[in-house]
Amino acid sequence: MIIKTPKITFYFNINQHLNLGIHHFDDNQNNINWLVHKTFQVEKLEDKLNLLTLAAQKVEKFHSYFHFEQSFFHLLYAEFYYFQNDFQNAIAHYEKAVFQDHLNQKAHIRLINLYRKLGLNEKFKNQLNYCARFKIANNAAIETISYQRNFNEFIEYLKFATNSKFLNKQFTSEELKIVSEYDYNLKFKILNLNTSNYWLYYANFLLTNNYKFLAKTLELITYNHKSYHLHAGMIYYKRHQLYLALDKKALAKNDLEKAKNLEIDQIINL
Repeated sequence: MIIKTPKITFYFNINQHLNLGIHHFDDNQNNINWLVHKTFQVEKLEDKLNLLTLAAQKVEKFHSYFHFEQSFFHLLYAEFYYFQNDFQNAIAHYEKAVFQDHLNQKAHIRLINLYRKLGLNEKFKNQLNYCARFKIANNAAIETISYQRNFNEFIEYLKFATNSKFLNKQFTSEELKIVSEYDYNLKFKILNLNTSNYWLYYANFLLTNNYKFLAKTLELITYNHKSYHLHAGMIYYKRHQLYLALDKKALAKNDLEKAKNLEIDQIINL
C-alpha cells in the first residue's frame, strides 16, 4: 500500500481551533487530540481504528456548531450594513449566513426584501422558491424573528465541548479568566486582547458596540471553522488508510469521500 505524502507539515492540534488548547481533560476519552496522537503509540491496527473511530464520533458534533456560530455572526454583520444602507455588503453577509445555515429565517427574509428592493428579479424568484422548498416562512414580520446561538456563555460551550460538568477546580487559569470575563451579566473592563478565542472579541463587541470587535470575531470563527474541517478531514483520511490496511475497501472509500468533502486535499496529495 502506498502512503501519500503530506503537502505540508501538519501537526494535529484540533483543540486549538476548538478553543480548548489549554484545557486539561478529566477524561482523555473526550480529548480528540489525545485520541489521535494515541494512535501512534499503539501497535495493533484494530486498536488504532478504535481510537480514530472514537475521535471521529467526538469531532462530528462540532460540525453543526461551527455552521450555526458562523451564520449567527454573518447575520449580525449583515444587519450592521443593512442599517447603514450599505445593501451590497449586507447582501453578501446575509448570503453567507444562509450558506452556513440554510434555515436561517431572518437572513432569508432580508434577502427576499433586498432582492425585490434592488430589482434583482432572478435572485428574488430563486429565494422564494428556496423558502417554499424548505418550508421557510418568509412573510413573518422581521421584528418578531431572532436567530439565537446554541450557547450564550463560554462555560456552557465548554461543557458541550468537553463532556464535563466543569466544576471551578477543573479550570485552568486562562479558562477561568475567559469564563469570568465573558459573563456579560457582570460589569468588567474592556480587555486588552491577545488571544485567538473569538468569544472574548464578541464579549468586547457586546460591551462597546464597536464593530471592529465583531469583524475580528468573524475572522477568527471563519479561520477556526476552516481549520476544524482540515483536522476532521485528517481523522477520516487516517481511518481511510487503516480500513485499506484491514482490507475493508467499502469503508475506506466512504472515509476518503468524507475527507475530500472536508477539503483534505489542501494538505494531502490525493
